[in-house]
Amino acid sequence: MRLRASAGALFLCSLTAMPARAADIVSARRELIDGQYQAAILDYEKIIHQKPKPGVIAEYAYALAMAGFPDPALAELDAAFIVDYRDPEARLFAGAILRGFGMVKAGDELAKGSPAPAWLQGAALAEPTLFFARDLGKLKGEIASVNLLMSQKRYVSAAVLAWRLIQRYKKEPVPWALYAISLRMMGDYKTAAAAIRMDAQLTGDSKTGPVKLAYAASLDSRPLLRPREQTPPNQLLAGQWLVYAGAGFSKIAGIGTFNINGRVAKFLSNHWDVGADGGLTDNSPNEGTNGANLGLSSRFLEPLGETPLDATLAGRWEYIPGSTASGGGNSFLVSPGISYFRRAGSIDVTLDIGLSGPLKDNFTLTAGYS
Repeated sequence: MRLRASAGALFLCSLTAMPARAADIVSARRELIDGQYQAAILDYEKIIHQKPKPGVIAEYAYALAMAGFPDPALAELDAAFIVDYRDPEARLFAGAILRGFGMVKAGDELAKGSPAPAWLQGAALAEPTLFFARDLGKLKGEIASVNLLMSQKRYVSAAVLAWRLIQRYKKEPVPWALYAISLRMMGDYKTAAAAIRMDAQLTGDSKTGPVKLAYAASLDSRPLLRPREQTPPNQLLAGQWLVYAGAGFSKIAGIGTFNINGRVAKFLSNHWDVGADGGLTDNSPNEGTNGANLGLSSRFLEPLGETPLDATLAGRWEYIPGSTASGGGNSFLVSPGISYFRRAGSIDVTLDIGLSGPLKDNFTLTAGYS
């Protein structure tokens, strides 16, 4: 058995289909762009129980809102914000939904700084016009409802209900105070500050007024909340080039054999790259595998959930020009592995398995950095 280092061994010739979840997301997003909201909802419902990232939950909420289901849309937005209210995609779609409720300033601030995701392909984000299924009850009971929503950390729903109360009870200060609290918890600092000033103005209390105004000023001075970068680096690969350097080790007949390898490749998509390989092996008791090697390879990558880890499967043709092995120096290898992606590159570990030629039945453990 032989462990042989190869960056090139990182790559697949497999034509496996995308997993159902990835296909459902692609289909749902295409339907969202095309305005087929009912169809998009059905596809998102296949995904949502798998606990996707907050941005995907917000996409589902947006589809519900556009299809005319405001209450379920708010429930899904709350779920997305509970996971991470700084997710840029969640804030973008939440902004559109809040504007649909007439909360223009709150929606604008919420979405500010959140770029449209690449999958929208430049399509304009339509905005819903939203109405409520139920009428408002008495002010005291509705205030209790807002407080209950906030105790459950459902700040988006709380803000919308508080906004409705503001429209109905225009001279009541409490809805403004509740509106401010819920917006502040979502990171809408400047809109929250304006709401606190309205609360102070309507309350007209000379003792609490200055305190409220000072708090409003402190919120106003806060910088715009920067959305958190959520896209894992292994989902930003398409079109990029990689340069790999690695080394491997094997023990054959009690002799340690080392190998160094390099690879240059291009990602044709987030799941597939192709490249050229080269390396050098020495000190192997198998003389047919010593010396320089050249090769071509292809690799398939599949993210492991919403993490920076990818499972990989690669296929590689390799030629050893100086090989004395019978049949020449051509070999074919397959290489299952795993890659951990960082912003600047990836750490790659693979097991190269020789299927033919001088490397047949050899096993090479490889580690390197791309």
